Amino acid sequence: ATFSSIMSKVTTQIMPHVYRCRVQSGLGISPSSASSHSQIMKNLSTLLKQILLADDGQDGDGDDDGSGDWGTTGERKVGHASVLHVLRCVSYTILLCGEDMQRAYAKAAVHLLLQEEGDEDGAAGLPLLLGGAEKERGAGGSPSLSGMSGLPEDFRCLLAGAVLNPLKSLEAIQESVEDVLHAMLEGIITSGRLALAGEMSASLAGLVNKVDRAQLDAVVMPLVTEVLWSHLASCEEEGGLVIGLTAQAWIARALAMKKYAKVDQLLDGMLSLLCEGSQGEERSASLCARLGEAFAVTISTEQDRVTDMWHWKAKLLWRQKLFTSLCTKVLAELRRGREGRHGPAVVLGLHQVFSPLITSVHFSILRPYARDIVANLVHSIPLFLALLREGKDGDGHDGLGFSKQASSLVGKPLCTNLALLKQALGEEEMKKAVQDHVKEAVEGLTGALVSEAAMAGGAGGEAESLRLKRSALECLALLKNLPHYAIHPYFHFVRRKLQTCLDDATREVRLQAGRTLRAWTAEANTFVS
Repeated sequence: ATFSSIMSKVTTQIMPHVYRCRVQSGLGISPSSASSHSQIMKNLSTLLKQILLADDGQDGDGDDDGSGDWGTTGERKVGHASVLHVLRCVSYTILLCGEDMQRAYAKAAVHLLLQEEGDEDGAAGLPLLLGGAEKERGAGGSPSLSGMSGLPEDFRCLLAGAVLNPLKSLEAIQESVEDVLHAMLEGIITSGRLALAGEMSASLAGLVNKVDRAQLDAVVMPLVTEVLWSHLASCEEEGGLVIGLTAQAWIARALAMKKYAKVDQLLDGMLSLLCEGSQGEERSASLCARLGEAFAVTISTEQDRVTDMWHWKAKLLWRQKLFTSLCTKVLAELRRGREGRHGPAVVLGLHQVFSPLITSVHFSILRPYARDIVANLVHSIPLFLALLREGKDGDGHDGLGFSKQASSLVGKPLCTNLALLKQALGEEEMKKAVQDHVKEAVEGLTGALVSEAAMAGGAGGEAESLRLKRSALECLALLKNLPHYAIHPYFHFVRRKLQTCLDDATREVRLQAGRTLRAWTAEANTFVS
């Protein structure tokens, strides 16, 4: 934990500060600093190898549902955090290097990834990346690939991706772009670790984002439609499906940032995979939630800082264009869910996309979709609460296959949707749409007030329960601003529920419950008068 904390400070504070001072201030790269960068890269490479080897050999006590910290049984969160920090440091170091050194590292990364015996330029650069691990020489005196035989699983793809992703262009590896993309995708598909496959997917998408338009049609689209889609169609393992969809979501994001015309084709394929559980055998809620979370990478704002720092190319208003296309598709599928044409597990997966989708743009852009958005916000609350309670009260899995350990996948979008409902209740046009769903809103919000037992089973525990209750109380306080005739039938019911919160163990909840109760009491006086 101490090591991870140190690496976190290096990644989030020291390296960005050095980058800003050295590069953005216009300072050049001196020979002495180039030597320092080379040593840093060798040390980071060795460190990455040691972390992966240590975790490969560890037998942990992870969860059987795939919710472990690596994404598979028995893997440690500290391992993933450490790998992530090391990879970020590698990418920052590449940014600090001069152009000549970046080209050398790029060629060495390609050589490492493809294991090309005949590439003398790339082989000569391998000591830059591998340090002491690449000392052996072949018959011709060139560095030998035999030193790579003991490298841990996923090492080549992770290191090569961290080196290539921050490059401003792929000019240095132009001749090998197609082979690199195929090798990266193969590494992702064959990886058994969800978290590491996600890192490799981000690196692959970074390369896709920087290829020219001709290569998008000739290389990238066949890579997705012929290789990745074939893998997803034949994959029977849940982890493999999540990894495959994560890769496709990152690629779709990279193409959407370029406003590539065929992005809709990828989005349709991803939605088809996510909603497939509504046909034939029902998928587990845990799997649908994870698929939805993977899909959300396409438009989520959480990755913006990384894509900006690693020089991803983005056209003006790309997110608004993607939102317009994706929102129509997701709302249509959610409408089918409300009509009973999708099971609750699929609806849960769709809401994993819906929450980041509607938070990715300014609230004013949501107005044309007000009625559909409000309907989904309101109807999602009882669905999420039911899944949380079943996961808590069951003996590990409920009837939908929803595990207690995976309940954190429900808690996050639930709190997000409550925050958005609060915004909707403060906006005139959205507030009118809420009137059509007052009964469901009252039942869902009051149900959230007694959800602490359900939320305690999730990753957030008491903190998540507090956040949920506070958001529900704030929404109820705004709900009383609806017309009298709309809320009058529920007045006594809401007051009884609020009075129970006055005895809550948490002071913050008691205070908010008192404020909300006073608001509804004032409303009662209005009714009487």
